Amino acid sequence: MSPKKHSALNELEAQKTLESLTELRTSSSVKEKNVPEEFNNALDGIIIRLQLNAKAPKHSSFSSMTMGGLDAMSIVSSGLISLRDDYLELVKGTIALGQSELWSSNNFRRHLCFLENHVNRGSEAGARAWVDAFLFRAATTLLPHKHILLNMEHCVPDTSVASGSAATISGFVDYTAVASSYQLKSASLRDLKAMQEYSLFIAEAKYQKLEDNHTAQTVSEMYACAKTLNRKFIRGAVTNGRDWTFLLLMLNDDWNGATYKRSEELSIDSAHLADDDRMDVVPRPQWLHIIAAILAHWIEHSFEDMGSDDWFVFKPASDVLSTGEQTGTRVA
Repeated sequence: MSPKKHSALNELEAQKTLESLTELRTSSSVKEKNVPEEFNNALDGIIIRLQLNAKAPKHSSFSSMTMGGLDAMSIVSSGLISLRDDYLELVKGTIALGQSELWSSNNFRRHLCFLENHVNRGSEAGARAWVDAFLFRAATTLLPHKHILLNMEHCVPDTSVASGSAATISGFVDYTAVASSYQLKSASLRDLKAMQEYSLFIAEAKYQKLEDNHTAQTVSEMYACAKTLNRKFIRGAVTNGRDWTFLLLMLNDDWNGATYKRSEELSIDSAHLADDDRMDVVPRPQWLHIIAAILAHWIEHSFEDMGSDDWFVFKPASDVLSTGEQTGTRVA
């Protein structure tokens, strides 16, 4: 007798399972007050994976998003943002922040020097070592007036693309940084929606050279989070750890579709220094501190439009090109 074969759920079984789990998630959130948050988060993850595996025609995942997909969702670019002219003066005031903390500016620089020489960035897991360091330093500079909770693989539940549309989008965000005036231990999007004073910043990690579709994925994550949290503005970044593109998204007045601005690509500037028989790659501290300081400001002001105190100013693409500035990499 041949061994019994086990098959995956067929389409009907998968749909029934998804419906049952969705119903359970709703009842456990609303009716059962003592359900642990860990259970709800795990259930959200299972539901999202079932949705992604189902590959329903009207459902999209963040990881599959392209620039064409953004166009279909009525999400379009409104221009570029560039560093303000006095950014070198501005960064000087941030270096002394958190000097008594583990992630002081000096320890941060030493940590990045170690990563440059001893950690392979040939995978997304390797690139996250750099991203972690920048987020840790940014969180330190916001102490003690803000508590920062960093979430890895943050679950974003099914979100309607537009009012009256059956199209949805969901998935997982590599990093979210939640800033609040009080300490949080967990921060699902459902919990955050019930809060008053907080901000949420999105970061997506890649290990390759940053491309347009990486931007599209990050923008779609920002859009889903903003709609879920009923926020007009939201900020984020896409990065491979050494190169950073900052993104500001604004939902349309009818909450269907959005526009976004993106920065020029900011990059760590490294030098090769010889020391006896050893050759080290050393990041120049200037750009480490600039990127960390921008992260701190954008985490704290993630739900706001750019103001006069921002690190960036809006420049139409024609103005950027006419002055000879690069719209890609910006290094010292």
